Amino acid sequence: MALRIPMMLHVPGVTANNHHFDFIDALTPGFTNNNHSRVPGPSHVTDELVEAIDLYPTLTELSGLTVPQTCPENSVHVPTCLEGTSLVPLVKQVRNISKDPHMQWKQAAFSQYERHSGQHPIMGYTVRTKTHRYTEWVHFDTQKW
Repeated sequence: MALRIPMMLHVPGVTANNHHFDFIDALTPGFTNNNHSRVPGPSHVTDELVEAIDLYPTLTELSGLTVPQTCPENSVHVPTCLEGTSLVPLVKQVRNISKDPHMQWKQAAFSQYERHSGQHPIMGYTVRTKTHRYTEWVHFDTQKW
């Protein structure tokens, strides 16, 4: 549950519908358009995978700023880079502003979550697809960090 957060977007001129706040709800079971009980207006939802890390490139693009480069494998000496994907193409697709039948989206989403098991902390590394989730819990030594 700690990794399942609601993803709601309000993009002026794109998601606005009169005075209603339309959203993409990542917690709606099945991601169907049939559940309108949470908002007064129609919902626009998708079953595509999104991550919190996608918010930075999305907001950067929507604000008209230059979107930083994608981080290279070793980004220690790179001052600014990102790992997320802008959600703007997905929002436009969901709102029927842009229909691209060949649009490719993420095949997987990744996350990590720390837990404490007795004396030793463990880190859960998760990969999630539309149909599966795999988590591996690894003991690690916080003193080495």
